[in-house]
Amino acid sequence: FLIQHKDGFNPNSLYKCVILIYLNKEEEIKSGGELVLDGKIEIKPILGNVAIMDFTQNDIKHGVNKVLGYQRKCFLNFC
Repeated sequence: FLIQHKDGFNPNSLYKCVILIYLNKEEEIKSGGELVLDGKIEIKPILGNVAIMDFTQNDIKHGVNKVLGYQRKCFLNFC
């Protein structure tokens, strides 16, 4: 679970974007774990789904729905 927030772009920050690559097979997912962008767009944590958030252009509000009944797996890289 991650509450909706903005990261706030800082031009001096080492991180300009974040890349999420989801690793759960669809049959593993029980409930929750979706990445929610701007309070309305949901990206399911299913193998093959990728999300890239560019903090230099769009500091979009984002969070993660509470995960219920499974372990949410994703590769996360700040660039």
